[in-house]
Amino acid sequence: MKKLGFIVIIILLTTPFIYAEINSNVFGNYQPSARARGMSGAFVASCNDPNAIFYNPGALAYAEQGISLGYAQLFNNSFEIL
Repeated sequence: MKKLGFIVIIILLTTPFIYAEINSNVFGNYQPSARARGMSGAFVASCNDPNAIFYNPGALAYAEQGISLGYAQLFNNSFEIL
């Protein structure tokens, strides 16, 4: 009986952490540049456009003049997890 109670307590204590692991990447998926998203975020050394402000601000000295417009959905509106 003690072993069963211990297992139930462990399951109840670890369940919230499993759910937190599932939702941990909600905010980390933001990339303002389609080019950088296509390169899987490996854009630090090759950025020479206005999006350098997000990845490597030091590269702005070598960037050409320009403007960058974009849209990124910051929150997932899916309720599949519920």
